[in-house]
Amino acid sequence: ALVQNIVRHNYHGAEPMPRDGEVKSAEVFGLWPLGSLLNHSLKPNVARTFAGECSCYRSIKPLQVGDEVLDNYLDLRLPAAMRKDMMRKNHGIDDEGPDACDAPAAFVAEVRDAHQRAMAQLMEDGGTQSASQAAFVELAQLTNRCADSGVKDPAFCDIFRDFAQLAGQLGDANMSLQGFALAVEMATAREPFSTISYLLALRMVHMAVLAKDEVGAETRGGLEALARRHFRIVFGSAPGAFEAANPQLVADLVA
Repeated sequence: ALVQNIVRHNYHGAEPMPRDGEVKSAEVFGLWPLGSLLNHSLKPNVARTFAGECSCYRSIKPLQVGDEVLDNYLDLRLPAAMRKDMMRKNHGIDDEGPDACDAPAAFVAEVRDAHQRAMAQLMEDGGTQSASQAAFVELAQLTNRCADSGVKDPAFCDIFRDFAQLAGQLGDANMSLQGFALAVEMATAREPFSTISYLLALRMVHMAVLAKDEVGAETRGGLEALARRHFRIVFGSAPGAFEAANPQLVADLVA
């Protein structure tokens, strides 16, 4: 029982670096003893990634002498109710929220359920043009409600992301970029840099490249710089690393 508790409270999955924005599930799981010394925080000062089987922690905020190094054990998009359950079940400790970034629990549950239903319906309808338009209308209403709540809750992130994705698929690149920008805003409300914020910034670059006739070179360059910055802080600044992780995107940028 003791060994089981140690493993349950401290194991990680070694998630590979995303390639051209595509995320693969971890195939290697294990214990990294030094990483287990880091305590949890909703507002961490490091980002955890993996290079093969090597666990890497990079600062995402300025650190002063004597500061405690803090990691977020959970997906930053989880609402307060789910964080509470997972922290108690997996780590035997209480979540430190809710905080100023947590919208009212009932509202979060309502909009997240509506989002899931809209996306499930889209899948069931086969992703046709009319189905995409219907889902877009639903998500537009949900994103408006989230914005009107006045809370930058990371739990809203996926709603804005899917709204942006649908806007792009329906041919409105500028609205898509606005949606992705709001998704980034939600994702960075507590953590200024993370794998999630990097992937969202990368989607903005993809959209800008696909819509070169609508998105000017200066804007595309700014979005590329944003994605590179998030990559550098989360995954490191090794020369050529961004290019190696995004070969198709880099080719499209120079085409």
